[in-house]
Amino acid sequence: ADDSVISFEIEGRAENFLCTLDSRFETITAAHQLAVRKYECTTRLVQLDGGEFLNTIRNKLTWGIDTRNHG
Repeated sequence: ADDSVISFEIEGRAENFLCTLDSRFETITAAHQLAVRKYECTTRLVQLDGGEFLNTIRNKLTWGIDTRNHG
């Protein structure tokens, strides 16, 4: 529904966590609760044909690739 709110609680071994949204960041603790809801205005998105640009960026930045055990 348009008025739904999704809430997040943070768990982990660390005391502090880095929360990043729209190029902004804030250090938060597990005491923080995050909530997301739909914004009132709409946004137009551009979808490029082919997807080569996004695949190139994804590969160069190793997005989605687990490099921890690869030397």
